[in-house]
This record gives sequence, C-alpha cells and structure tokens, in this order.
Amino acid sequence: MRVKVRYFGLIEDITAKRDDFIEVNKDRITIKEVLLTLIQKYGEKFKEAIVDQQGRPKPYVTIVVKSKGVSSIAELNTRLEHDDTILFVPPVGGG
Repeated sequence: MRVKVRYFGLIEDITAKRDDFIEVNKDRITIKEVLLTLIQKYGEKFKEAIVDQQGRPKPYVTIVVKSKGVSSIAELNTRLEHDDTILFVPPVGGG
C-alpha cells in the first residue's frame, strides 16, 4: 500500500521535501501509523511541529485527508486507502 504525503510551510522546511510517499506491506494503514512513520523518519522537530505531548494534532496545524480536517486522536485512527493523500498545512502568516 502507498500513501502520498504533501508538506507545506514550516513542515516542508523540516522535511526538505514537498511530496513524500509512504509504502507499507499492509492492506490497511491508519493516519496515526503514517504519522508515527513520519516522526521516525524526520525526528523530534517534525513531531514537535505536528502533535502535542499527548499525541493530539496541534490545533494550528491542519492535517487533511480526503478533503476533511483531522483534529482529534480518534480521527487519527481513520483508515487510509491505497494512493490516498495526506496534507500537513501549518498556519500561514504574512502581511
């Protein structure tokens, strides 16, 4: 199974990538499992940018899957399908 991941802003800076692919030898994977894989791959700085100390998505980082925002631990257990895309969008500022 393959899941596409897209990064924006600060998160793109941390990963040094705009797009990424996670490949697993499973028929099903959850958003949480992808997130844990990405934390292992990109380290503590990535983790601190995405989740709080309890493992909940930070309120100012938008995680989008299938055009829906993921904002709770329960939603992290959403199962993904082959070729789904996850977006990690930090707040954007400017002036």
